[in-house]
Amino acid sequence: MKDSNREDEIINLLEETPEHYLTVSALATHFNVSESTIRRDLARLYEQHKISKMHGGAAPLNYAGQFLFDNGDREFPTRAYLEPFSKRAIAAYVSSLIKPGSCVYLDASTTVATISDFVTAEKNVLFVTNSPDICNRMTSAGHRTLLTGGELKTSTSAFVGEYAENFLDDFNFNLGFFGTNAIHPTACFTTPDYIEAMMKKKAISRTYQAYVLADHTKFDKIAAVTFATFKDAILIADQVPERYKTLVRYVDLSAKKD
Repeated sequence: MKDSNREDEIINLLEETPEHYLTVSALATHFNVSESTIRRDLARLYEQHKISKMHGGAAPLNYAGQFLFDNGDREFPTRAYLEPFSKRAIAAYVSSLIKPGSCVYLDASTTVATISDFVTAEKNVLFVTNSPDICNRMTSAGHRTLLTGGELKTSTSAFVGEYAENFLDDFNFNLGFFGTNAIHPTACFTTPDYIEAMMKKKAISRTYQAYVLADHTKFDKIAAVTFATFKDAILIADQVPERYKTLVRYVDLSAKKD
């Protein structure tokens, strides 16, 4: 493997590993190279301001303490392919919460979008969403669905802004399902974009019971803007770390498999 290719993979490994930290020896074993080779790789990456050096290893550049600052706003199609099995497990559970005659808000989220595969049209539910992609999926599945309109943020396929927020003023949602970019013990539920965060806040304020849907990769990360505290919503996740279980109201789907 070329040095440049290995260095790119080192960066990816540091960002993807749950601990956001890898030792020199662990990296050497992974790439089947000597520790001295890894140290040279890390030295180059550090000089290029691509990683943070730590005692005996390395961490991502945006790593602080045990948390990762994550302000990347990935495009909707890209996010749709991440953690597909976790998304489907969460969506399958969520569908059981939606009762006939409900009025339900669906946030612009790839996990939320997966709900369309599980909710039956016979439930006679009114759905409202700020996502044209979700609206298309829900209507194609036979559901009555209203779209907020507004300014379209193309990267996340979400309508945002004053028009979209005002559209929600007359609604009273008994359920609302929301995505999140990151979950942190004090920052709570966060997302990178301020305008999109305001849309989430407005929808939550019109919702009797809000749920945040997240897979295990979202924990111990922080994005720029908090859109909800742990008191504002119940978390539904494929796996909830023990350290969060005293902080947040949650449904841990991994526990339901036992």
